[in-house]
Order: sequence, then structure tokens, then C-alpha cells
Amino acid sequence: FQPSLTIDQQANAAFLKLADGKAVRTVAVNDGGRVVATLSFLDSGELQGIELLDAKRHIPNVAEFNGAR
Repeated sequence: FQPSLTIDQQANAAFLKLADGKAVRTVAVNDGGRVVATLSFLDSGELQGIELLDAKRHIPNVAEFNGAR
């Protein structure tokens, strides 16, 4: 499996997909009481992906990434 990064400019989010399959559990990552990311897990417990919220704040020049959408 080749990991992939998807940028959603409208949602201002980035998703790093690490494994194929359907996520069955999602865990929020909080910073100061604010959700900044979510971790998605497969039924096997394997990390399926990481979604970074407010991507423009955390990734400089996010719009310049190849395949940004």
C-alpha cells in the first residue's frame, strides 16, 4: 500500500491515508479543548488514517501540495 495525502481546500483539512479498508473507529485529538485531528482505525486496530483539521494553520503553503483538492 502506498500512503497518500489528500488536501480538501474547501473543508480546510488534510487526510493522510495509511492503509486500505473501512475505518470502524475514530479518535479525536484535542489541543487545549479544541479538536485538531482525528485518528481512524480499522477493525484490526491498525491506524487507517490521520485527518488534520484547520490544515492552512498547521501546514504552510498547503495549497501548493501536488494533488491538492
